[in-house]
Amino acid sequence: MRLLTLSILTVALAVADVASAANGKTHTRCSGSQLRLSVQTQGENTTAWIGVTIRHPQNPCDLTGAMTFKIMRNGQLVRIEGNPLRVPVSTPVDMNGSHLVRADWSNWCGKRPGLSLLVEYMGLATKSTFPTLPVCLDRARPSRLTAIK
Repeated sequence: MRLLTLSILTVALAVADVASAANGKTHTRCSGSQLRLSVQTQGENTTAWIGVTIRHPQNPCDLTGAMTFKIMRNGQLVRIEGNPLRVPVSTPVDMNGSHLVRADWSNWCGKRPGLSLLVEYMGLATKSTFPTLPVCLDRARPSRLTAIK
């Protein structure tokens, strides 16, 4: 009787696994070669909003790892609290799907010319400029780069 119960339980679990895979809940890990990154920045109130869209044109997969945001000047990291910023990425993405990773940069009181953003994820890198920089609100407080959840 125990053997029969165990056999039925094993078959039920196998059927559940197949059903889960058929519903798209089980994916392989995405590879960087399958992905495309695009960066958008814009002024929002007094800060600079940063959005990076990860696009996946192939089969469903799971995005994993961390995306790194680096605010640079002449190839060097700029002194900003939270720079570089690592944002964990862990989500499934469907075929032709996308996922948005966001950050916010605030209180920039430093030199304005020559700043750029370098974003790295899964072996991919893209560089962007800032059409709008954060407003200097308080010179006594640090500039900050933070993740938006």
